[in-house]
Amino acid sequence: MKITVERIKEIIKEEYGKVREHTEREEIIVPGIAVYDWDTLQSNIVGKCGDLVARAARGEFTGIGDNEFEVLSRMWKSMKETQERKEEELA
Repeated sequence: MKITVERIKEIIKEEYGKVREHTEREEIIVPGIAVYDWDTLQSNIVGKCGDLVARAARGEFTGIGDNEFEVLSRMWKSMKETQERKEEELA
């Protein structure tokens, strides 16, 4: 049986959906920051990264310090760990 690229994409979408379904209701603790749900934390990360990209495109490299990068780092790490844990649980 030959697997097509379309079928591989469907499988990935199905598996991602399972992880997504289990993570969106979970509280994600970002140490020293706050507790978020999946969608809120993802939205915050996307917003912060978008702000960084926009600033870089304008050549504005001031106004963002170590604290802001530490917050983004903690948020990203918490999302990563939650996603990895859920993927392992579903495997």
